[in-house]
Amino acid sequence: SSISITMSGKKKKLSVLDMVVEAIKHLDQEDGSSRMAITNYLKKQHDHSNPTALKAALKKGLAAGTLMQNKQSFLVKGFVATAKPKLPSLETKDTRLGDGATAEDGDECSISYDCGYDKADKFKFVLGGGEVLKGFDQGVLGMKVGGERTIVVPPHLGYGKRGAGRKEEDGFIPPDTTLTFKVCLLKVKK
Repeated sequence: SSISITMSGKKKKLSVLDMVVEAIKHLDQEDGSSRMAITNYLKKQHDHSNPTALKAALKKGLAAGTLMQNKQSFLVKGFVATAKPKLPSLETKDTRLGDGATAEDGDECSISYDCGYDKADKFKFVLGGGEVLKGFDQGVLGMKVGGERTIVVPPHLGYGKRGAGRKEEDGFIPPDTTLTFKVCLLKVKK
């Protein structure tokens, strides 16, 4: 199985193995790329979604020595991934589990910062819609209505190197700040 692409006015046929090698190099993971990550890359970049052809290409690449396997991941022989610093991960701690609807991507969520009834602390946003910080989205995902959670957002999932606001104003958040939120999920609208 192959796909034709046009480069500089000339058509070039890429085999599925060629696309797999391209995917692994592009994904640039030190421990290799999972079959799922490769599949997603092929769908997005080449509109290729044939699991049988992918399996055959991986098998062929391993047999030919083009690819190597590391547990459930695949690497290109001789390709050294770019070393990336390990970024801190998002932390969540449930202080009270809810028993209502579960917050999922696309849901409109009503949140309270102080878990009280002060209307000023309540707001709504669409989960996964990019309306709030990436870390806040990820931290609320999976909560149940009535739940209370502490979310610790590392800088790269918060305001990052830019920070927020101006030094002379209230609410200024310096660059590279880790943020901690205590939130309650009040309502989920599917």
